[in-house]
Amino acid sequence: MGKLDLSRRSFLKASVVAGVSVYLAPIGSRAFAALFEEKILTPVQWDAANGQPKFRIDGIAKVTGAKVFARDVRAADMPHWPKQQSHAFILRTTQADRLYEGFDLSLLGDELKPDRIVTADDLTRDGLIFPAFYGDDMLLPPGKTPAYLGQAVAILIYHDFARFRFAKDKLKFHDEIIRYGAQTGPLERDPWGTFRFVRVGGKTPYDDDTFSSLKDAPVFPSMMRKHQPVWPDGKEHGKLDEQGMFYAGQIQQELDRPSPDWLVMEREYNTQSIDTAALEPDNANCWYDAATQSLHMVVPTQAPAEVVDSAAGMIAKCAFPVKNLFVHPCYTVGYGSKDHFNVPFYGLVTAMYAEGRPVRLANDR
Repeated sequence: MGKLDLSRRSFLKASVVAGVSVYLAPIGSRAFAALFEEKILTPVQWDAANGQPKFRIDGIAKVTGAKVFARDVRAADMPHWPKQQSHAFILRTTQADRLYEGFDLSLLGDELKPDRIVTADDLTRDGLIFPAFYGDDMLLPPGKTPAYLGQAVAILIYHDFARFRFAKDKLKFHDEIIRYGAQTGPLERDPWGTFRFVRVGGKTPYDDDTFSSLKDAPVFPSMMRKHQPVWPDGKEHGKLDEQGMFYAGQIQQELDRPSPDWLVMEREYNTQSIDTAALEPDNANCWYDAATQSLHMVVPTQAPAEVVDSAAGMIAKCAFPVKNLFVHPCYTVGYGSKDHFNVPFYGLVTAMYAEGRPVRLANDR
């Protein structure tokens, strides 16, 4: 079934995914107009001299600190949500070449103990696992080597902000919180992503590209062998990936045997392991309402459809009964970092253990 209602301030899409009724309602939809259009957008003021607007329609809201981004939204801002906002943060590994052996929260004492700790045992028992794209171990269990620096091992939930804030500050930069065992070296595994971009321009700058990954398709390996990509054979009139490899081969031949008037420089570059750092840090605010078997998610995302499909797939297989999924994708500045990112699914999982309260996960800078 499906419903699509398009008006000036309303966009609501309903469908069924994996047996769960899904409602996609951006924060700017009719139900949340007071939070969005009436407070964030301002009439356009035009500069008559050059025919351009004087400032962005959301500019005043941003510079005056109005609620613009998903990160700004709290439970009290959401119609029909409980008003008490819970908070959570994630414990992460800082080493990825030795066994993870658990964590020690004794530094917090009794006053700052979490109201709920979520670990890999909880997720295994309740059937909550990552969408396939993100690999195994949404929370790493003891006895395994982390797959990457910063892999999550536990989620700490607090039902009041003051204790949450003090606890998070207390644990920062203390390496002894995470316990490690024998040194194993980094895991040997297939890369998280492998692809090639190939472009051959047209005869003139005004002609269509002869071949390009934007116009045609990126090139993906046909398989991985010993963690190395096996690329398709190059064929000029083959499938798109074979065409891409044909043109890549031509480019390589030209570089190997350049024209006498070419200057060809070859260098090898490496960069440290880094995380993306968009203007809006990653966040999610989610509420599981057991009484109506509904899950509500406010998330910054550049791929709402992926969040909907993946979240519905996760909850359809878990031990918590969910009939309805409400996803509110919100205004974000992600520069690609919020397309195919995993924080919405950590928000989903956290909500399941928050004892009926909306719970917010939010990275800081």
